[in-house]
Amino acid sequence: MVELAPVTDPGKLPEVVLDALGLTESVTARRSDDPATRLVEALWGRELVLVADNCEHVVEAAAGLIAHLLARVPALRVIATSREALGITGETVVGVGPSRCPRATRPGRGPRPRRGAPVRGARPPERPRLHRGRGQRRRRRGRLHRPRRPPLAIELAAARLRALSIDDLAARIGDRFGLLARGPRTAEPRQRTLRAVVDWSWDLLEPRERDVLARMSVFNGSADLDAACAVCSADADDIAGLVEKSLVQRLPGGRYRLLETVREYAAARLSEAGETAGRYERHAAHFADLAAEAEPHLMRAEQVEWLDRLALDHGNFTAAIRRMIAAGNAPAAYRAVTPLSWYWWMRGHRREGQELAMQVRAMPGEVEPLRRAEVVLAGTWGLWSGWLDPAEVEADFAAAQALCEEHDLYAADPLLLMIPLIRALLANDEDGLRAILAALDPERDAWVRGIGLLFASEYSERASGPGAALADLAEANRIFTKLGERFGLIITLQGLAAGRMAADDYEGPARC
Repeated sequence: MVELAPVTDPGKLPEVVLDALGLTESVTARRSDDPATRLVEALWGRELVLVADNCEHVVEAAAGLIAHLLARVPALRVIATSREALGITGETVVGVGPSRCPRATRPGRGPRPRRGAPVRGARPPERPRLHRGRGQRRRRRGRLHRPRRPPLAIELAAARLRALSIDDLAARIGDRFGLLARGPRTAEPRQRTLRAVVDWSWDLLEPRERDVLARMSVFNGSADLDAACAVCSADADDIAGLVEKSLVQRLPGGRYRLLETVREYAAARLSEAGETAGRYERHAAHFADLAAEAEPHLMRAEQVEWLDRLALDHGNFTAAIRRMIAAGNAPAAYRAVTPLSWYWWMRGHRREGQELAMQVRAMPGEVEPLRRAEVVLAGTWGLWSGWLDPAEVEADFAAAQALCEEHDLYAADPLLLMIPLIRALLANDEDGLRAILAALDPERDAWVRGIGLLFASEYSERASGPGAALADLAEANRIFTKLGERFGLIITLQGLAAGRMAADDYEGPARC
């Protein structure tokens, strides 16, 4: 038992413990003069429970000495009493309240219990039960392999449970660096807080590596190597080096990402460097280029491959658009949003895509006519799902068509020919629709023509029944077959099968 209350000099703790153990050193001894080393030598090989009482006023020194001893004397166990935890690794903290003892039977109230019999209704003493439980836990630990040390973040979060409930901890875990800011006092400085852990890794990086890591924080989710190099002004060696240092994760598919703790830290460093806005723009430009590259492939045989490829970066596309909206950068926002229309439709992100397109359209600022016309088309696929008022769509399309005709935009983007086609459909103008179809270039405008023939088949079906639409559907089917575009193939095959079944040709659908 070592009573620490009288100690006024924390540096004298090792001598105080030696004195309590009756191990003061002889003046003729030739052992180390360092009291902590002498204490380890004296305790080595002994199985001992050391009770350090009243540590609170010398808690730093007590924590340091106890951690030093526990690391070097395997059979040593320590019970420390203090008003605050020592904060050392492996510490088990038990709050001790008032102890209850068995209530004795009051005189004159029933028979006297026999010797050794339990007193009915009495609770077992808490203090003996506490020590018994700790002893059992220690014995169980002795029969098991030493458990692996849990991750520091878990240790730091667990330490907070002394003052916070699980619910309170969970509600604040988003502020991980603020919440996990108190660690073991005796740990290495880099292991005392979550921020210190990442600071230590950051300080080991070269300046160029720090720049690349900070820039990697702009990705929403993962990124492939091309994106990482382009957005971060890096090369493959830079990314590989950060992977080797365990700061960037390489996923099984060959993509790269930051763990959320590292990403949050890196984002703060990027902000400190004043690079956030610039890297957001670079990120948006890269993914706008990718979307523009993908758009024509979405209407050809490689459609499925490109849909899957774009899906991997869905978070990056939406983040790029939202950031440009927030920054008020209308040209960049328009450029990022317009090529994604067909991707959103095919992948089932129609409402999200529509909402983003509408937000971009509402942005002030000068934008080239081509982008203004394209964004009208990008934001109106929701028409087919009943989310938009056809009258409002018609008004928007009329303005977009006027832009196309004024600036000769159909040559720049043949997909804009969908605007007059949809206007004719909304106006129930079959003659106008067929006139537009007749004027389309069979090669350049093949996909638009295939969609237009699907529109035209609806008129034929309404006028003369499903069989009358077969000619339009068959021609559309030939177009989509040549292009290899699956969506058009599915729709035309469904229509052809329904038309043949309506004509009592039940073997015909099997041949479609």
